Amino acid sequence: MAEVTGAPPPALAVKPEVLPGFGSYLEAFEVLCGSRGVGFGGPLPIPLSEIESYCRLTAWRDPDAVAELVAIVGALDAVYLDAMARRSGGEEIYSRPEEKADRRAGIDRGTRLNALWPGRWRQKSQK
Repeated sequence: MAEVTGAPPPALAVKPEVLPGFGSYLEAFEVLCGSRGVGFGGPLPIPLSEIESYCRLTAWRDPDAVAELVAIVGALDAVYLDAMARRSGGEEIYSRPEEKADRRAGIDRGTRLNALWPGRWRQKSQK
């Protein structure tokens, strides 16, 4: 699109900045996305058994790190599934109730992730 119009797409105007240490979680999410099932309503959540298998195959051994991986992949997965539901005209069903309350209160997901994992998530606006 940028080649045709000379401007980047609006969706790329504000890109999240991946902070050091968070890239491995995004990489895990990208790999695990391919292991999700698909139902009549669209994509299904990533099974916990697949996250466990990923941890065994990639040497994630520390229980605290594994717990953090499960939490972060789960949060990313909820965002992905809700986006897919919105795209297909369905209802967001995977977000946790407090996340829906955050949206109603005007708290963005970057702020929520930063509250859960300080210093690892920050929204960067490009002007």
